[in-house]
Amino acid sequence: MSVKDVTKEILYMSVNGLSTTVGDGISDELKKILNYDSILPKHTPSACLDYKNRYFEGTETAPIIIEAVSKAIDSAGVVLPIGTLLLHGGSWWGKDLKSVVTNRPLSTTIDPCVAFYFMTAKKNEERGRRDIMVMNVNECGIKAFPYNRRVRRSNEQEILLQSDIKLSIAKDSFIKTDLMEFHLTLIDVSLP
Repeated sequence: MSVKDVTKEILYMSVNGLSTTVGDGISDELKKILNYDSILPKHTPSACLDYKNRYFEGTETAPIIIEAVSKAIDSAGVVLPIGTLLLHGGSWWGKDLKSVVTNRPLSTTIDPCVAFYFMTAKKNEERGRRDIMVMNVNECGIKAFPYNRRVRRSNEQEILLQSDIKLSIAKDSFIKTDLMEFHLTLIDVSLP
């Protein structure tokens, strides 16, 4: 599945409403690229569980936790193959920024319905921008930790990207349909 295929399906969903049938189709294709089932860990480090739970509780993540999660991704994570496509629902870091180096792990998914859900969060509306980011890993060496099916909210199919990666806007399109308004942002993921 190409970036073009994923964006086409996301546009379809923005016009016709979220569809788990379409979403599952995209997820299945992205799983094949990633060889998803073979990279799922048997054990989730406690730092990664704590990080995930704090996000949902709305608890501020202390720098010491971010450091522990980064170490867990480094030791228990996997190197993503070039061409891996991931999705992130949120808001881009700044109106005039074309690239950013992350200072903490970044939550991504292979499920477009999950990305849409997080994009519509109130905090993104308050920030003045909502994005569905289609992230293309285009450099070898990017590490990530895929949460296995035994964690809470495993339906999110979350993949936690390492911190200190460079995200660069390849294309940014404003989408306005009868159902929603958002930016469909194509992102290149690389090492700084």
